[in-house]
Amino acid sequence: MKRLTVRTPFDGAIVGEAPLTALSELSAIEAVAQRGAATMLSLTRYERASILRKASAAFTEKREDLARTIALEGGKPIREARAEVDRAAMTLLFSSEEASRLSGEEIPMDAAPTGQGRMAMTIREPLGVIAAITPFNFPLNLSVHKIGPAIAAGNAVLHKPASATPLSALKAREILLECGLPAEALQVLIGSGSELGAALVQLDAVKMITFTGSAAVGLGLRAKVGLKRITLELGNNSAVVMQTSTQPPRPALPELTRIAAKHASACNASSSSKPWKPPSRNASSPRPRS
Repeated sequence: MKRLTVRTPFDGAIVGEAPLTALSELSAIEAVAQRGAATMLSLTRYERASILRKASAAFTEKREDLARTIALEGGKPIREARAEVDRAAMTLLFSSEEASRLSGEEIPMDAAPTGQGRMAMTIREPLGVIAAITPFNFPLNLSVHKIGPAIAAGNAVLHKPASATPLSALKAREILLECGLPAEALQVLIGSGSELGAALVQLDAVKMITFTGSAAVGLGLRAKVGLKRITLELGNNSAVVMQTSTQPPRPALPELTRIAAKHASACNASSSSKPWKPPSRNASSPRPRS
């Protein structure tokens, strides 16, 4: 099995290794995911909620180790990495609460004359296998943003993290399995987005795709999946225009800092700034009326 060497953006030092997923393995992975979906279907809401609650507590308990992994593989300051772990723990806790709240709906039929004395209801069922593709800028929290709700609803997950930051995803899976999640219910696939990701979303067993990343890649995936359900959280780059007549005011300094934060890859990243001066008046400019 080929392995991916993960290096820190700081100085290129080796952080760890991760197993690469070959395209030839996808058929076997798909079969395992289908068994995982059947296993998840058999779990009660209480059991799914319990797994997620335990995982939330485990994330908090292992906060420093997870934060160090995020910081090293992603180049994030340790303070921000700790905040990401805290957010991920809350995401799992919220997911556990939703697992207990999932329910159907009663639909009154007597709104139509022929519906008198009749009743209809909806029941929510798991979709089966979910393909989750996540980016590098929040390697832990954006992973559980997809995995947590999928597990809460009783699905199996095939998770493809960014190749630059796979270690956080592998640790998240390890913790979830320690907390009782069946091994076949969550598999982590590591490899090229253009090859492995494109093949993943086209597997017959995959019933839904959830993707966070660039608009170009997201639109490309949507074009490949046909009638499958897909949710896209796409990033953007926003310019910041600032007056240059004076020194930047202190409230503007955080905005200037954010331009470079997370490699300009936050969902609301301000990736460029442009100085702006009010237009100067000249002889041809109309005079304001008094």
